[in-house]
Amino acid sequence: MGEESNVIGYEREIEAISRAIEQFDPSNPRHVAIIGEPMAGKTTVAGEIMRRYGDCIHSVTLGGVMTQDAMPAFSSIQKDCILVDNCEFFATRQIGGFKFLDDFLKCQFYSTKLFITAWNSYAWRYLSAVRNIGTYYPLVVTLPAMDSSTLKQVILSNYPQREIRFVENPPSEPASICTMVQRQARLPFSGREVSIPWFHLNTNAIRSRLQVGRKTVVSPEDAVFEKIRRVARGNPGVAMQIFSGCLEDNVVSFEKIPEDECELSLDITESFVLTLIVSMKSLQYHDLSAIAGGGEVLDRALFSLRRQGLILEDDGVYRISPARLNCIGNYLKKTRRVW
Repeated sequence: MGEESNVIGYEREIEAISRAIEQFDPSNPRHVAIIGEPMAGKTTVAGEIMRRYGDCIHSVTLGGVMTQDAMPAFSSIQKDCILVDNCEFFATRQIGGFKFLDDFLKCQFYSTKLFITAWNSYAWRYLSAVRNIGTYYPLVVTLPAMDSSTLKQVILSNYPQREIRFVENPPSEPASICTMVQRQARLPFSGREVSIPWFHLNTNAIRSRLQVGRKTVVSPEDAVFEKIRRVARGNPGVAMQIFSGCLEDNVVSFEKIPEDECELSLDITESFVLTLIVSMKSLQYHDLSAIAGGGEVLDRALFSLRRQGLILEDDGVYRISPARLNCIGNYLKKTRRVW
């Protein structure tokens, strides 16, 4: 306990998991669930736990949708603790899609070993609603969104030998406090309309001028990381992708950080396929085909999602585009695909 963590930002969560391991009682194992968004750092946290307690932990990483041949033989594992990453692959949103999940949960229920599991937050909320999986885990550790200063530490730790320069937006012309406008007025008795010069006061510009002396000066560096935090919503994996995409010749410009605009309009198949991918972070084509039905309909949906920049494809594996994760989450929540 109290060992210094190699992971920035999730020290409290790692300490909570460490206590569960050190207080492990085979007669009453208190299983652990680590919950986080895609790219939020579940695997990083799991790696830190293995670094600390690798001698007593057997690690299992699921690489795709579960099959009978791929199902780990948990009962034959000798070590006291079993760490399972990517647990969302135990279940699929199709008829009979909970078989392997039910087998896995039953194994934990009867086991005298401590299970430490990592779950995609979208899959976790869905499975908690339909299978009540939260009852199997006395300790649920949710990875929180990071603030801008923590994200700054996480990101810059990947560039220890580079001198990075931050550039703010070019200054804009201050808005005028008072402008001359022409207003139409009707003369009494004659009813004739005439144009009269009129001074218009810009209250927003006045308020801005009055607050100048009270504003805290923000450095270009802090402005960059605050914008990255806002766009990534505190997700470190997304934030690192945004930062690396904006880094050019060791310079990061505030104005080059893309806004995550969300104007999506998807059909039923596209929405379902996107839901599957975001709930598992990445899926192979044959797994998508088995769940959603293959053929031209699936191919057309994948093409449309790629064209809109929502997913990426690499050698038959489809994954969420990091920069669009929040846009996708908002859309799927709005359409009640996820919650």
